[in-house]
Amino acid sequence: MVKLVLNSEYTRENIHSVFSPYTKYIPQRGTWGLHGIVSIPDRKDDFVFIVTYGQKQGAHTFDEGITDQ
Repeated sequence: MVKLVLNSEYTRENIHSVFSPYTKYIPQRGTWGLHGIVSIPDRKDDFVFIVTYGQKQGAHTFDEGITDQ
């Protein structure tokens, strides 16, 4: 199992294996493969917020970033 470290990068599959290890991960499908905000099973009112940054679309590179602040 992956141990999450604050301000580190993870794949959706890594995150899924930590919070929902007994369900199947399917890339680009279902809750863990598509959604940006995912409720954590068996933890009422706890959510995972997934952010994708550093993407390109056509010739445009999005100018974005995340800091530890």
